[in-house]
Amino acid sequence: MSEPVDGRLPLEREVSAELGEYQAYIMQGVLLMRQARFNDVVSHFLNAPEAKKKALAVGLTLGRGRGHLLDSLPSDEKIPSLANNAARNSWCRLGKIRISCPAFHPESLHVQSSLPPLLLQEIALICLEEWLHGEQELTDKPLATHDFSVVSGLTEGEIDVAAYMLQMGIPLTATFLHRYDRGEILAHHGLLTEYQKADDSLISTPALRKGVFAWVERSDGTIEPNWQIVRFHPRTGDAILVKVDEQITRQVSLQKLVDLRVNGDYVNERGLYPFAKANSFEDLFSIIDQLGGIYGSWGDKEFFQSADLKRDINQIREWILLGQQKGKRLGIKEIPIVGGLREKVKELLVLAV
Repeated sequence: MSEPVDGRLPLEREVSAELGEYQAYIMQGVLLMRQARFNDVVSHFLNAPEAKKKALAVGLTLGRGRGHLLDSLPSDEKIPSLANNAARNSWCRLGKIRISCPAFHPESLHVQSSLPPLLLQEIALICLEEWLHGEQELTDKPLATHDFSVVSGLTEGEIDVAAYMLQMGIPLTATFLHRYDRGEILAHHGLLTEYQKADDSLISTPALRKGVFAWVERSDGTIEPNWQIVRFHPRTGDAILVKVDEQITRQVSLQKLVDLRVNGDYVNERGLYPFAKANSFEDLFSIIDQLGGIYGSWGDKEFFQSADLKRDINQIREWILLGQQKGKRLGIKEIPIVGGLREKVKELLVLAV
């Protein structure tokens, strides 16, 4: 039996170098993920000639899983189902890695178009996931520092992969976290909060999806807060943003939204949320009034007026804090999640009890 390699299970010496190169190749993809270069991630893990060589060197064969053919550009609402379909057709077992990636039908008018950025992010996560499963299979060792042995069955490896991604500073989408109940299990273990707040030096870019608040870098180098993504340009992939308090619309390249530094430090995603500074419901309502309303995301209506938001929040307060029994009862899920608003309402309700 050979000695352990970098703290992992012992491997034969003649394959340890190849395993190290395989792990280094994964880390190159991790860095691309942290820079939100999702198209490059997909190419790195699926299309690059080097990818097949690195996988084959450790005994894994890389190929494509069955992919969905698109006739037109998918809407934001269809992206979760497309991502889940790709995940179902992607796997790593018995020495094989198969990754499913949607593509435009050869006769589609969009055959030369790129996939939407939101969908590319989902596929990039799947690519990295399957390569990490390959590392799990090769080492028979968990990737994350947390022990998930209490999670039974195949799910243990799925949770381990998600926890490792969080450790590496990779933003995870709601769709990714919903599969295998990752979000619920990680939250139960306290890992979502722990890793997202633990280290501001991690590159923590906003998830590129409709409804997210972001900062925009202007041509003169100044940084403007309180812009919100409302959609993506179907041809260029640029983000279409609105300055909510002024109702000014701009088209901005994704490079202006990600990897931002302020005084040399990376901006933590939660610091972008305009509601984060509210210490009371009065503070919260003042910020909502300043914004005039917010745009929704998946499953939400298009725009929430400030008056409607305050009315719904007050109604929830009355039900929970005052025992009011009149009118329609609203749940916390009626409050949109964008900008961290729902989480802030939860936080203030706990403080008020």
